[in-house]
Amino acid sequence: MYIQYTMDQLTLPMDLAEDIPENHLVRVVNDAVNRLSDRIFADAYPGGGRDSYHPKMLAKVIIYAYTQRIYSSRQIAKAVRENIMFMWIAGRQRPDFRTINRFRSERMKETLETVFTAVLQFLAEEKYVNLEHYFVDGTKIEANANRYTFVWGKAMVKQNAKLQEKVNGQKLVFRHESKDTTESGFEIRHRHYRSVSCEGCPLKPACTKAQGDREIRVSLRYMRYKQQVREKLCSEEGYALSVRRMIEPESVFGQIKNNRGFRRFLLRGLPKVSLEVGWLSLAHNLHKQAAIDQNRKIAVQE
Repeated sequence: MYIQYTMDQLTLPMDLAEDIPENHLVRVVNDAVNRLSDRIFADAYPGGGRDSYHPKMLAKVIIYAYTQRIYSSRQIAKAVRENIMFMWIAGRQRPDFRTINRFRSERMKETLETVFTAVLQFLAEEKYVNLEHYFVDGTKIEANANRYTFVWGKAMVKQNAKLQEKVNGQKLVFRHESKDTTESGFEIRHRHYRSVSCEGCPLKPACTKAQGDREIRVSLRYMRYKQQVREKLCSEEGYALSVRRMIEPESVFGQIKNNRGFRRFLLRGLPKVSLEVGWLSLAHNLHKQAAIDQNRKIAVQE
């Protein structure tokens, strides 16, 4: 009447891989990380002390967790103990949540960018991604430190632009020239101008917090670059690319925020947040590879 059921008998096969489909996403993550050279992780482990978990194993676990909407280090550690996919990719090892969190937020701070670049390179070589054009856009994700607080960038830009127009209605006098260097080493020259008199101006409280007159600075080179870009965008090719720019990044944000439910960073501080974005990006790219492989398989069968 019933299929035989017992929990006291050894069942074969014992290899977890037997229960994982051939084209499963966890296999895509496993193959991708296995292709990386062990030397990439050398800087993260200077040596000394007790033996560490293999960095490739930890990288696989974290990337696969991010594809499965699991972001908490405690939940990742729980999955390694209870979920067959995680058990397989971890080789039945069980790193605790502290080890997982330390690896993703500290150990990999000098290494994750190299890992991302290496994975992106072989994805490009195998035609999973196209690096001919780059589209830059932004989205708002809550910070861990101050929930429900956002910096409304576009609103600030518009407000500053309006104030700038008002200031330009005043007479400005050239004061001096200065030089700044960006983090990438690019040198920018600014010309500084000051309003002749802000005394009695009703817009001063919104325009400047300075005790004296409003001062602005302008980069002539930056203005020339802006004009060159504006001319490119107004061309036929530039218009076509700008239309794509409005579409293509949005799908990535939609996948990350809506489909995978990532709406708040778990780590604090800009360096760690940058690392978390790196893990998200790796997970997104490998998820995309798995989807393309699945579509190709369906097309062949048809």
